[in-house]
Amino acid sequence: MRRLVFGLVAVLFMSGTLGCSLIRSFCGGFHAPELSFNRVDLQDISLTGITVNVHFNLKNDNPVGIRIAQLAYDFRVNNHPFLAGHPPNGLTINPDTISDLSFPAHVEFRDLAATIEEFLHQDTANYTASGNIGVQTPIGVLTFPLSHSGSFPVPKLPDIQIQQPTLNNITLSSAHLTVPIALHNKNGFSIPFGGLSTQVFIGGAPAIAPTIPNQSALAPNETRVVPLGVDVNFMQAGMAVANAIRNRQANVQLRGTANIGGLQVPINLNQNLVFH
Repeated sequence: MRRLVFGLVAVLFMSGTLGCSLIRSFCGGFHAPELSFNRVDLQDISLTGITVNVHFNLKNDNPVGIRIAQLAYDFRVNNHPFLAGHPPNGLTINPDTISDLSFPAHVEFRDLAATIEEFLHQDTANYTASGNIGVQTPIGVLTFPLSHSGSFPVPKLPDIQIQQPTLNNITLSSAHLTVPIALHNKNGFSIPFGGLSTQVFIGGAPAIAPTIPNQSALAPNETRVVPLGVDVNFMQAGMAVANAIRNRQANVQLRGTANIGGLQVPINLNQNLVFH
């Protein structure tokens, strides 16, 4: 019987037949909807951006449906505003249900610092979600505040290191080395790896090293070692470099860029290494 009365009141209200005071007398037992924060989903995570999807629960424990009449939503990361999606106006919340209201916002890291690489050096980023939602009910439009704040971990660039080289061959005029380059993905998601373009210096003298081509993506938390073949011409490098290599100890410098996750990551490594 209660459901029938509420249904009749809802129909008359939508049609404009009943006035507000009469509606309130019919709906003395109407329960105001309840809005509460539910959860945050982090999606589409990469080195260039992330989607932060904030969810709220709207509880309607009445035997008649209600609908969203108005929405205002503001989403910010480090106090920078980003456009966000939201449930459509007119969305109906069925009787006796709890509905999930989703507010996804895609965050481009390039908007948060002078360069993406600069932003990726942060450990966390703070976000705030605020606004209000107006719900059309048989007793009029009820307005509820939307509010939640939190933080998310900022993705990290991979670590790049030179490992101990191997002296494969040496003659009076030249030497051939293998210089292992280790890349460690510190993130819980895979990262596309577009290869390395490098310059190698042994003992300060330039050596010949090929460009490493595109490879498969770095898996979550993967450490991958990429061998780099290096040729040193002693006529060009000088006897000091030749003697250092023969003694299996020299300074190795690696300069260039790595195409990782769509970013051109600069490389400038300099280490004194003992050769195998």
